[in-house]
Amino acid sequence: MRKKKSLFTLIAATGVVFSITAKLTSCSWAEGSEIRLITDSGLITDRSFNESGYVAICDLANKNSLNEKHYFRPKNPNGSTIAAGYRAAEATGAKYIMAPGFYHIGAISQYLSEVKDSKLHWILIDGNGSLETKEMLPIIKNRVASVKFDMMSTAFIGGFKTAYNTQYYAKPKVATFGGGNFPGVTDYMVGWLAGVNAANKYNETVAKNSAWKHVSIAKFQADTAYTESGFVDVKMAKDKSTLLINEGANAILPVAGSEVAGTISAINEQTVSADKKPFVIGVDTDMSKTYPQFKSLFFDSVLKNITYAMEAIYVKNVLATSKIDVNTVNNFKEQKKRDSIEGFYKRFGQDENFSTKGTIDLSDSGINNFGSVTAGNAANHFAGVTTSNTWKPGTKKLFDTAAQKYLATVNNYLNPASGSTLTQWEKDWLTSHSDLKNPGLTWDNFLATTVANWKV
Repeated sequence: MRKKKSLFTLIAATGVVFSITAKLTSCSWAEGSEIRLITDSGLITDRSFNESGYVAICDLANKNSLNEKHYFRPKNPNGSTIAAGYRAAEATGAKYIMAPGFYHIGAISQYLSEVKDSKLHWILIDGNGSLETKEMLPIIKNRVASVKFDMMSTAFIGGFKTAYNTQYYAKPKVATFGGGNFPGVTDYMVGWLAGVNAANKYNETVAKNSAWKHVSIAKFQADTAYTESGFVDVKMAKDKSTLLINEGANAILPVAGSEVAGTISAINEQTVSADKKPFVIGVDTDMSKTYPQFKSLFFDSVLKNITYAMEAIYVKNVLATSKIDVNTVNNFKEQKKRDSIEGFYKRFGQDENFSTKGTIDLSDSGINNFGSVTAGNAANHFAGVTTSNTWKPGTKKLFDTAAQKYLATVNNYLNPASGSTLTQWEKDWLTSHSDLKNPGLTWDNFLATTVANWKV
């Protein structure tokens, strides 16, 4: 990576809240910074989106840590408050904003609608296309480089592996639930269950593995129960997890934060021996690091590699560098003291298929420039699955070379076809369910036509 000079003398904001039209005297940011982190809510120690953004600015500054002057944390997750941070940043010399989180979508829209001569550029994580409306396109122009993660395909890989780990139990059974019925949640659930089902089909029809025990699904009585837990009700999540465990679930994918906390609580109340308890699949970041005291409960996590995505976009489009020698970055003398901060190549959830040796080549990774959306997937390592750390006895051996090769072949099948937002397996699935009126593979139609027909 090119050596950083004054470009990375990061100066940022205090927590002062002010309107988008506030005078400059209401901001205490110093002059000279060209890159800032602005969170959309929460602390930078969340071991998730915010802290991933913090790791990114540390890496780009080639520093072990940065103090509060290097980022802005709005007190309220609303467009006006976040946009106020943009104004302060631009007024004091910033050119690039690291923007992890979907609240930035409304804030960017508001800011650019009011500050039409802005020179700011944003690296937006979890952009969902809302900025690409007919009204906003002329305004945002080439200012935003956003990442839309393909978590359905990534979760498929995690589900395939999960099915093998359940073979330890007498009656393998999986379960999932989430905070809401929208793609940010249900893509994990759809992909994961499809991956579990693919492992069943592979072992029962391709490998013809006579020792394979069919993995079934623990169900709720009502369809709405899968996606109604919200994101703050830990008790509801615990109750749902307890119900699923009582239905025989020995692997649970809860989406996301409070759902995971509730599931952990439910598992810990089980009176069976530790090796007989269900295990958990994490989402977004490596949940075994989010909950280190419960690391043994996590098999793996389906990841959004946020730090890497932000840095790769910046390195490729701002530093104009496509090939990076991994030995030239993160050579900090106090690297071991960075605690949860793990840097460019050891992020929140090291992708098990990502090599940290040699050279990273970004030239053919599908990274688009400012003004367009980059698909974050397993192929470019913007999304991935962590190295599994709790294989049940004997189950890792089942996931043999042949199965891994099969999954690698399927992985190619999971990538969106040229000129399409749908993967090939989504297209094939829709072809076999041509009576569906909804475009794309959604949770509702997947639930109605697939999960409902699984063995129990």
